[in-house]
Amino acid sequence: MTGTMSVSSRHAGTSSFHVFIPSLDRAQQLDGTLRSMQRHCVDLGLARISVVFKATSREHRDAYAVLLREHPDVRFILEDDFARTSRRILGVTSGSRLQRLIKRRLFSEELQTFVVDDTLFVRSFSLASVSSALASYPRALG
Repeated sequence: MTGTMSVSSRHAGTSSFHVFIPSLDRAQQLDGTLRSMQRHCVDLGLARISVVFKATSREHRDAYAVLLREHPDVRFILEDDFARTSRRILGVTSGSRLQRLIKRRLFSEELQTFVVDDTLFVRSFSLASVSSALASYPRALG
């Protein structure tokens, strides 16, 4: 696995949430995160999921290759430089631009959600409910 590996979400273009998950040598934990999210998120079709991953050994690369096949709706991006790769995925080219966009609340049409690769979702949740809660409390953003 060299270069950028990407599998686009079938929901791209219609999503209102972007779920961003970084992962380093933790394919098994990431699989649990993705499976628990699929099981418990009642409206996951509203989201596109991007995983930025890095594998430091052949064993880890092979494990991520399995996940690429098992989660075709997830976009997997092989990390070369975490900060640069993350900014590219989030559509931000510089730190100062990020600060301005957050300040103006023009970050994107999507809500950006950051999830770590060992998160396990244990009960049902709705992204639409999250969006409504954030809209009700605009000071919670930024």
